[in-house]
Amino acid sequence: RALGAQTEGLLIVATTAFVTADKHEACRRAGMNAVITKPLTPEKLRAALAEATASWQSVPRVQLAQETAADPLYALRQLAERKGISLEQELEHFLATLDDEAGDIARAIAARDAAAGTQAIHRLVGRLVYVADQRAERLARQLEDAVGTEQWPRAEQLWRDVREESEALRARLRQT
Repeated sequence: RALGAQTEGLLIVATTAFVTADKHEACRRAGMNAVITKPLTPEKLRAALAEATASWQSVPRVQLAQETAADPLYALRQLAERKGISLEQELEHFLATLDDEAGDIARAIAARDAAAGTQAIHRLVGRLVYVADQRAERLARQLEDAVGTEQWPRAEQLWRDVREESEALRARLRQT
């Protein structure tokens, strides 16, 4: 709810141990498209997805992707506005977080820690999606796969490529 229009077009399915109608209704009021009662079964998931997608609209998400492709700072501007801070502050936070994640990834690759590496790379992918850097995102997803399958020589090469793309992204964001 706090994200408002930012979540339009996203499919959100809640899982809960509560079976009462009032708890399920509370989930829907909180913005869930459907609710599944635990334990999760394939049948329950199929039914919830059918319910949720019946009225699901993806246009706002497509619009956000188009706006972000035209202006890589679009999503950061929207976020800064919602937080009540300047774009410069949000950009600095975004870039500092990229640096933190890069450090986590480098340490995980050096230590051959697939679990920590895939976790850090997954966070990086989310940031790259946020600023619509499709090339860096594609490379980061390949890196996530290489680290997850412990293909360390490939991961090291992909990590070099991702770092280059991240530096190019940093320069583009600062110029915009």
